[in-house]
Amino acid sequence: MNKQSFKWTVPDIIEAVNGQHLFGASPHAFDNISIDSRSVNKYSLFVAIVGERFDSHDFISNIANQPIHGVLIQQDKVSDSQIRLWKDKNLLCISVSDTTKALGDLGRYQRMHWGGSVVGITGTNGKTSAKELTASVLATTYNTIKTRGNFNNHIGVPKTLFQIQLDHQWAVVEMGMNHPGEIAYLAKICQPDVGIVTNIGPGHLEGVDSIEGVRKAKGELIAHLDKKQIAILNADDPLVLSYRDQCKCPVLTYGMNANADISATDILESMNGSTFKLKTPDGCITVLFPTPGKFMISNALAAAAAGYYAKISLESIKTALESYVPIKGRSFIRHHPEGFHIIDDTYNANPASMRAAIDTLKQLSTGNKCYFVCGDMYELGPETERYHKEIGSYAAKSGMSGIFVTGKYDSYVSNGAIDAGFDKNAISCGTHKDIARILFKRLKPGDWVLVKGSRAMKMEQLVEMIT
Repeated sequence: MNKQSFKWTVPDIIEAVNGQHLFGASPHAFDNISIDSRSVNKYSLFVAIVGERFDSHDFISNIANQPIHGVLIQQDKVSDSQIRLWKDKNLLCISVSDTTKALGDLGRYQRMHWGGSVVGITGTNGKTSAKELTASVLATTYNTIKTRGNFNNHIGVPKTLFQIQLDHQWAVVEMGMNHPGEIAYLAKICQPDVGIVTNIGPGHLEGVDSIEGVRKAKGELIAHLDKKQIAILNADDPLVLSYRDQCKCPVLTYGMNANADISATDILESMNGSTFKLKTPDGCITVLFPTPGKFMISNALAAAAAGYYAKISLESIKTALESYVPIKGRSFIRHHPEGFHIIDDTYNANPASMRAAIDTLKQLSTGNKCYFVCGDMYELGPETERYHKEIGSYAAKSGMSGIFVTGKYDSYVSNGAIDAGFDKNAISCGTHKDIARILFKRLKPGDWVLVKGSRAMKMEQLVEMIT
């Protein structure tokens, strides 16, 4: 057991969740909070959350036979026979009205009883890459923890906070949303000292209706910051920069915009990455960044801004940015033995990230043939048809050698490309397997192909078929 772990006593738990101690006792304090019945042990407090497809209360009877000493339950979800069984086993049992909310309350309690600082990151695109880069920059100087994967919702954020040890100095927390109020809730839980907004674009429109809805929802992070904290804003995005007027705290800006506090100039891009001059109020330094694309430079600048605020040296910021390892599925370039190149940007998609990826494809192909494989974009609400047509048009005007479309919205993309003057004979629609078969026959040494679509489209399977 890690001596630096946060220790949860029964009074701590009851105070954090405003719960009722029904019965039972534990011979020791708990050093972790778990919602996974498969990974609990005698030092775990098991929180039985209720999900859309499962109810964790169903697993308590099984784990009660293991060396576990404490559970947090939602009393209206359990039977009297279950209660009697757990009481007979002297299982510590604390009851609340909503275990999912209690999970957040526990996360907030742990955060508030820890002496470190939190960076909260949100935005339509780039959250995960910015999170990884920011954590790398901070880790050059401080003991840093970060969100694992993309655990960025009302379940994932508390899970990140539970990983904090007492000797951590910084935590970098990714914050996602699909409805108004979600970012405000996450900010209340993690109490960020630094708030970063990467960009505002059409994403999760089913939950927020419009771009202005996205702007308001992401702005909940900025609204939570007080005068002792700081907002780090993308100066290249007018919607993000519009938060400046509502900030109660100081603002630090970043971007390719020459007026930004943290900026990139003298940018040179190649298939191996980008070279740019990082300019800060403390001076400037040349960075050899191993990932291509201006949107990735933007994420690097967000991380550099956080590093500057945390008083990290330019040399250390440079080291962290140059050591970045691209994440598979996020502008990850795969060089095939046959000589062609695949941009694997399959993790997710929305209109803004689609355009950015197409721009990167054109930049990297440098006169060689380039192909665009487009999967559906989800959660765009009533504007779904328009946004897919616009992507087809954008791809057509970007000079693609061929466009491949898969999914139930394939006709929208195809029609958008044809309306923009693209040769309909250079458009192929079909399944992943159909497209992979055609591409593998067509791709020649030097060619480039971009594969992108929303997470549920599983476009990474198509990439594997090609490779």
